[in-house]
Amino acid sequence: MVTIFINVFTNPDGNTSVHDIKKQLYKKKVEVKDYDTIYYPFFFSKWKVEYLSFFKKKRKGTTIVAQNSVTGETSFSEIFPKLTKINPKKKLIIPTKYNHLQTTLFDSKETIRKYYIHHVRVWNLPSIILEQKEKVYLPYTILYVHKINGSRKQLLLLENSSGIISKINDTPVIKKAYDDLLFERREMN
Repeated sequence: MVTIFINVFTNPDGNTSVHDIKKQLYKKKVEVKDYDTIYYPFFFSKWKVEYLSFFKKKRKGTTIVAQNSVTGETSFSEIFPKLTKINPKKKLIIPTKYNHLQTTLFDSKETIRKYYIHHVRVWNLPSIILEQKEKVYLPYTILYVHKINGSRKQLLLLENSSGIISKINDTPVIKKAYDDLLFERREMN
């Protein structure tokens, strides 16, 4: 059982709303022939931050950090995702490279600390307290498409959290995971 992010491009069962995507692509004269959904691991944490501003006013805020569990990159997020639990096939989950919880939390807290010191320019070191943490698998849908008036076929990648569609080659981690999945399917047949 894994926790996934749910949004407008994902049904409550964790699958992509392909009907919506087909309509969106059909307007661009592209037809979806088939699709697969791959799950990309992230670690989200929500932190309460208290600090004195440069003018010595007490400030409070909430900061959300998302850490990529494959590459280890950390970034800020505007929302803590709405979550649901599903049981996808193990082969569709990209393996996690950064599993150690304490290291992940330390990296997230350090990212916040550096941001407040260098960008917000606080008067003192901020008080940073963990409020919520969750390992999340973000769904990415791989679309097999071709032009309606032509025979050109290609693979596109739908980032379900934002609705952005790009070429799968632009995301090497997902491309590699998908190639591995295809190789396993060929071996089985």
